[in-house]
Amino acid sequence: MREHHSNSSSGSDNNNTLSQNLNDSDDEKETVVTANNQQKPDSEEKQPEQSISNESRENKSEEQSPFVVERYCQGRLVPKARRRASPIPMNPQFLLKLRHPASRVTSRHWILLTTLSAWSKTTEHPLFTMLRLLPRLLLKGRKDILLRALSQIPLSQPLAKDVQEIRIPVPWGHIAGKWWGRTDVQPVLGLHGWEENANTFDTLVPLLNLDSFLVIDLIGHGMSSHLPHGRLYNYMDFIAMVRFIQRYYKWNKFSILGHSLGSSIGFIYAGLYPDAVEKYVSIDCARTLIMTTLNSELDMIRHTIDSTLALENKLGKNPPCYEFEELVHRVYEGSLHSPTIESCRIILKRGVSEVNKEGKSGYFLSRDPRIRSQWLGKLSKNVYIACASAITCEVLSIRGKQGHLYGGDVEEVYLQTLELMKESALIFEHHEVEGTHHLHLNNPERLRHPGPRPETPLIITTYSKWWGPMDVKPILCLHGWQDNAGTWDTLAPLLTPGVSLLAVDFPGHGLSSPYPRGQPYHQNEYIAFVRRIVNHYKWDKVSLMGHSMGSIISFMYSCTFSDDVNNFIGIDAFKPYSVAPAKLLSSWSSTLDKILDTMHWHNRNTPTYSYEEMIDRWCKGTKNSVTRDACKILLKRGAVSKLNDGRYSFTRDSLTKHTLSTGWTHELHLEFASNIKCNILIVRANQGIMYEKIEYEKQALDIIKNTAGKFEHCEVEGVHHVHLNNPERVAPLIINFLDGNTI
Repeated sequence: MREHHSNSSSGSDNNNTLSQNLNDSDDEKETVVTANNQQKPDSEEKQPEQSISNESRENKSEEQSPFVVERYCQGRLVPKARRRASPIPMNPQFLLKLRHPASRVTSRHWILLTTLSAWSKTTEHPLFTMLRLLPRLLLKGRKDILLRALSQIPLSQPLAKDVQEIRIPVPWGHIAGKWWGRTDVQPVLGLHGWEENANTFDTLVPLLNLDSFLVIDLIGHGMSSHLPHGRLYNYMDFIAMVRFIQRYYKWNKFSILGHSLGSSIGFIYAGLYPDAVEKYVSIDCARTLIMTTLNSELDMIRHTIDSTLALENKLGKNPPCYEFEELVHRVYEGSLHSPTIESCRIILKRGVSEVNKEGKSGYFLSRDPRIRSQWLGKLSKNVYIACASAITCEVLSIRGKQGHLYGGDVEEVYLQTLELMKESALIFEHHEVEGTHHLHLNNPERLRHPGPRPETPLIITTYSKWWGPMDVKPILCLHGWQDNAGTWDTLAPLLTPGVSLLAVDFPGHGLSSPYPRGQPYHQNEYIAFVRRIVNHYKWDKVSLMGHSMGSIISFMYSCTFSDDVNNFIGIDAFKPYSVAPAKLLSSWSSTLDKILDTMHWHNRNTPTYSYEEMIDRWCKGTKNSVTRDACKILLKRGAVSKLNDGRYSFTRDSLTKHTLSTGWTHELHLEFASNIKCNILIVRANQGIMYEKIEYEKQALDIIKNTAGKFEHCEVEGVHHVHLNNPERVAPLIINFLDGNTI
């Protein structure tokens, strides 16, 4: 993609250059005005950008490339540079259309051109010098000279657009954004990069002839509310945010323009919801930069959890403050000079908060520091491959030649996804453009500073039950999906006083606090929940006992923090469900929609039932895995009567019904299993739930047999809740397993 830069020198100089270009013969040398305003002959100019496109796009002329972003967003073309040396008394919109090689000149246009040509003889401005020659050039078919001349004329400044600050209410605060242009029509949705904000498009949007453009600050960025304390950032939260916005504005189908992380979000969203995306424009998409591999997944989870928990101790304290220009240079150096100094100023106009310390003004970064620790839920190569094959909208991809997407697995997978989209997308184009990762940023513009943020609770209260002496380290007991700590009430007395047990309610379950309104639940966040408890009690190592989902979380924790676990006891579950990438997309999209539906339903009155109806519903929900007597035990922590009128409601958060899975493949599970070093006991019920393929579980168990310190696998008579219904069948196995083991 060739970029033309205009000189704002005197009109006479431009006039001479223009006249020469317009009157040269057919064998003239083509010239390009470079950034330092020196002309280079055609033989010395840079080679045009590489393109990857489908057959319908392969023969596109090079002049189209500067306009591709707008062509995809709306279809009308406007050049990148619109500066003028002096005011001109006319609207140049018609002339701008001529800069597209496909433009046609109608009879109405011809009348206008000849009229303007005659009128322009009264001025020496280079634009009107060109106007005088327009009819002759068009008659001679010399549109190539006309287009080249137009590209060198300093026209007007970027078109002015009204910009409005918007706030989209969400249960934990708001999502902030900037709405350019008309708000009565559906906009193109802009998504910015990691640790940046909506200002990243400030210099690009005025150059796009779009009626409407809405760019939002991602959660925890810019002016958007941070996630409540106690939450960890998850990649799927960003996907859910886009889905929330689409449903909030009731868009049936919309277009996405994203840079870096924002482009990655748009990529996944277009694969998850192919019928919801009309056009997807990607600027230096960072999807492969946040790709996980078998070797890096555990390290990433471990680092994210520990670094985020460490950061929580600093939240709410005075952050370091700097002078604005000092912050600008810190961001400039920290981003390896990818954005220019001026671009850093643009981003920081929306990315800092001002404070007054000791009579001096200072600034600190207003983004949530937890996003610096990366986030959970990053996706594997297989997911990206499946997603690329699922995208059916129109796609425009742009990569900076000096960007980050080169070399090794990053580039290999990036190019592979391009080839897949080339086959699946309705229309596909790819362009290689001179520039860094921030090639879309140009000139600065002053913007406002963010305002105050709503306060959020500092902690999520966790309730638990402790059996046995409290002066010894207990076994940490984790219940199953939508159950609570009461699930251990019948088994615990059979294990004590030999050991101590600490049974906790997961967030949103039993008596523990739910996440703040609107926050979805993720399986991999439960790993952080366990880590939080371990840190709270300052245990160097922990022993885990889990049922169902609790066993799965124990498996994930034992893989992630393999050196910090002594024993792992799993009851009627072992490892997460293995998901094929192709099925994962439909699973996630369905779950996200259910989460948003539940959020909407959650605003209504909570339904109430009689006590017997509560028992019936719990039994039915578990497919009679829980006896009626066992239901009464779980309801001690799982039901509440607010008015003491004989009517009860469930204490668990309704959003826990739609927990987002990890999305890990079977191959990834096998790699994880090889990382486990602790002692392991797996107890299976012969009438229990086998959600995983038998051969998959067997392969993982075979690996663990060789890596675990001690390994036992037993089967007992009973259903999924055998530990609660028939604890006497399970207790002896656990006692024998723990004999001689360090808790």
